Amino acid sequence: MLGRQKLRGGPRGPQARPGLFAEFFAGFDWDISFLAFLYYCFAVITFYLPGADVAIVLALATLSLRTNTLRGHPYLLTLFLVVAWTGLTMLNSEYRSTSWLAWWTLAKTALVGVVSFLVIRNRVHLKIVLAFLVGCFFLFPLRGAFFNYFGGYTLSGRVLWNYTYENPNELALHGLVFLSAAMALYFLVQNRLTRLAILTFAPLCLLLILFTQSRGTFLAAVAAGLVGLFGQKIRIRPLLTVVVAVGIAAWFTPTAVWERLGGLRNVSIEGGMKGVDEGNSAEQRFLIAKIAAQVAESHPLLGVGIGAYPRANAVYADKMGSDFTFGGGARDAHNTYLLLAAELGVPGLVAFMAMMLSASFSRGNVTRRLSPVDRLVIRMMRLGLFGFCIASVFGSFAYSNVLYILLGIMAASPAALSMSAEPSRARGAARTRVQRPSLAVSTA
Repeated sequence: MLGRQKLRGGPRGPQARPGLFAEFFAGFDWDISFLAFLYYCFAVITFYLPGADVAIVLALATLSLRTNTLRGHPYLLTLFLVVAWTGLTMLNSEYRSTSWLAWWTLAKTALVGVVSFLVIRNRVHLKIVLAFLVGCFFLFPLRGAFFNYFGGYTLSGRVLWNYTYENPNELALHGLVFLSAAMALYFLVQNRLTRLAILTFAPLCLLLILFTQSRGTFLAAVAAGLVGLFGQKIRIRPLLTVVVAVGIAAWFTPTAVWERLGGLRNVSIEGGMKGVDEGNSAEQRFLIAKIAAQVAESHPLLGVGIGAYPRANAVYADKMGSDFTFGGGARDAHNTYLLLAAELGVPGLVAFMAMMLSASFSRGNVTRRLSPVDRLVIRMMRLGLFGFCIASVFGSFAYSNVLYILLGIMAASPAALSMSAEPSRARGAARTRVQRPSLAVSTA
């Protein structure tokens, strides 16, 4: 007879694998805040439903009705610091009307980060949220992008979808972060059907990244993969799975993709990034980076104000002479770190990096309670954030709502995974009974 042992979080034994419903819903108590958060995620990932702001306000309002006390978590503290500092830069900005709208958008996005942190209270919540996010991305942006591509609708041969995903670089970045979420879910679940679905999703995400021809995200994916292998005991079966997934993606990748990526051989700072691509986008971005560095140097403390960089870029490009005309106009910085330094000053950049780190690393007394398998779950999410940080060198992604969703989930995950889950046998299927922790525990 099966003895009592921890499910997935503890040592593996000959226990029966749970069915699909039991894997995600056994022992789960639905509440309004969780459902509202899922609605928000669906709305902002798929763009198919309105009312995302209403959903997140509803989630926050119902969370505030709980009697649990909320302790300060480093992630919440640094998130508040980022919002407060950006507000200060807005008040100091020469472009206050533009900066006000950007700050208000960030403040609402920060609430998403708070809600995503608070609604994840145990491993069942984590499973459902990760599966829901991955499913939304698979069924809408990823599926739609491939339908567009094979239907002949591309951007100079680059795959794209609708809304924010009309930018292939944004689409590629989302593919990378949701791939890491899927791999975290792979180690979190036991159901064979779910794992098979994830193994189908992974090569499709890699293929999507290649089809976007996003060089920055491609380099980020390679870097995250190498870091993921570093320091790990190499096992033949997982390694073969990775090799097969990469091989499938590479096999179906058009020649034009490799030609564009091959332009990376011509990267030269001394040469001003000329000849890297036919459209000279790398050369233009290099010029914009120089302009952004000059803006940041001229405003080291408070920057030019959140959301005000495009206007500052046009002004400074004119000041810096005809050599920078190609990078002139109201343009984006195409570099998250230079953008933050130019808009928020050096303290704002430091606060943003502190927020990212505080979401990634939890206190030792929490992580010590995690099993090796649960540590792999955390590792996969950290690799996704690492890839995001690398890709951010080549794009401006600091204010993405998906980033704050994932940061909140990542910050809450160690405490949620440390909650005990005890299996019991009933009607021939493994069922999980999950303790419902208080917010005081989950945010410690």
